[in-house]
Amino acid sequence: MRDKDVVFVKGIFEASEGLGALFAERGGELIISAPLSRERELDEVLRDLQNELQAQVGPYETASHLPLPAVP
Repeated sequence: MRDKDVVFVKGIFEASEGLGALFAERGGELIISAPLSRERELDEVLRDLQNELQAQVGPYETASHLPLPAVP
């Protein structure tokens, strides 16, 4: 994703009050962490962003499929 698109997407998530947290990874790759209770809304936003920015979305996993980190 282009730098200006990352800024655009970050603005959308900041304005969405609790939709999800955005983490920038390498080379324009983003990771979004969101509560399961907002999964449908997140799917809609990601679909719209994919169409708007011609960005690739996914694959993504839900928290129920991810292992929990070890806590010391």
